[in-house]
Amino acid sequence: MLILSGGKDEKVKPAINSIRYAVIGLIVIILSIFVAPKVGDLLGLNVSKYVSPKVIFTTIQDLSGKLLGNKDTIDISSGSSGGNNTLPADFSEL
Repeated sequence: MLILSGGKDEKVKPAINSIRYAVIGLIVIILSIFVAPKVGDLLGLNVSKYVSPKVIFTTIQDLSGKLLGNKDTIDISSGSSGGNNTLPADFSEL
């Protein structure tokens, strides 16, 4: 939108607002990744093993590896729980 505005103020302002809202949205998402586990733990929900930044970034890394064909399964273990914590490669058994 900014490139196609041609310098016209009535077209530049919406483009700048779109960029501003996108940056604000990214900041909110990044803050929520770090704040949500702490709030959940304060409420006694013990959600940090599922939504901690380490687990989120590991899952993103595993999914990107899966998309690039590097892995057959995704390991979602957090280290403290036992049992089988591996998702099937095609998610058909969920």
